[in-house]
Formats: sequence, structure tokens, C-alpha cells
Amino acid sequence: MIDALTTNVTGFFRENHHFKHMSRVVVPELISRARRGVPVRIWSSACSSGEEAYSIAITILSAFPDAPSFDVKVLATDINTEMINIAKTGIYSGYKIEKLSDDTRRRWFFPINEHFSVVEQVKDMVSFRRLNLLSNWPFSRDFLVIFCRNVTIYFDEDRKNFVWRRLFSCLSPGGYLYLGHSEKIPEHLLSTVRRDFCPTTYCKSVQ
Repeated sequence: MIDALTTNVTGFFRENHHFKHMSRVVVPELISRARRGVPVRIWSSACSSGEEAYSIAITILSAFPDAPSFDVKVLATDINTEMINIAKTGIYSGYKIEKLSDDTRRRWFFPINEHFSVVEQVKDMVSFRRLNLLSNWPFSRDFLVIFCRNVTIYFDEDRKNFVWRRLFSCLSPGGYLYLGHSEKIPEHLLSTVRRDFCPTTYCKSVQ
């Protein structure tokens, strides 16, 4: 029933300003942490059929090809079991990647029958799990980055605040949270990062 009720609108590099911000601002810090031996974790918390999580991995690998040699991982979760199973395959129809640049398609995808698969290097960076954001979370590790986009629009205010506080507690100091374009967190929880550049990007204080 849950699988039937959930919506699964997604795409590679959807709301691309987040990936631009991540590439320009977050990835340099990610590289620094990884090279110091600090585990780096990124969470795609409502990953649907996987495009968001793979876009995160591609963003990292594009700037940091050596990432597989370090402790850098992407956790991808969703409440919809069917979507998780699709995401694990990493295989998509042609129209899913038609808006990507030629270079991105050639570098990160290969044809398989009449579809396209993300390359193994990208797939190996991502772990997919089923998770209900309103239930128990079986982890406590600090995340440098959390994507939670266009999820809380379906929640009432109490549930929104419940999820945001839990996400906040999972962010490492200086970590970033990306929301959907119609979502907004009370500013006493997180600082907004440059409203003129990316109004749905939030940064946890280092204090």
C-alpha cells in the first residue's frame, strides 16, 4: 500500500543548483576530510529510483576520482521498496539521461540492451536501504551532506519539525542539508547559505 501511495518524481541532477553548490563548496571540504582519514558520509534520504544518489556520487567522482580509495560513501534510502529495487540495478531508459551532457553520458553510463547503466565505480559508492523517515533510524553517524528534498511537503507541521530536528542531529558541524524548492526550515535550527545563490541549502553551525 505504501508503494502505491508514494510519489516518485526524480531525475539525474534534478534541481541542479544543489549539485553546483555541492561541487563548488562541499566537495573541497569532503576531499580534505577524506585525505585526513575522516570517514565521509552523504545521505540521500528519499532517493526514489536512485537518480539523486547516483548524481551525488558522480558529482564527487568528477572532482575526486580517488574517492573509492578513501572512506567516502553515499547512503540512499526510501520508504518505497519497489523504487529501492529499481535503484539497486542502476539501469535506466534512454529518456532518463537524454538531458545530460554528452560527456556525462559517455563517462558515467554505458548501454545495456535498450537501456543505460551507471558505471560500476558509481554504483559501488552507493548503498541502498529501505527507511521510513518517521520511524526508527538505524544509524547515528554524522553526515557531511543530507539531501531531503520534496518529502516534508506531505507532512503536517509537527511531523516536519520532527524530521528536521532529527536530520539536524545527524549532520556533522559545518554539514549541509538540501531541501526541495518549496520547503523551508525555521532558521533557529540551521543557517541558510547565501539566499541569492541557493535558498534551499542549509548549513549546520560549527559551534
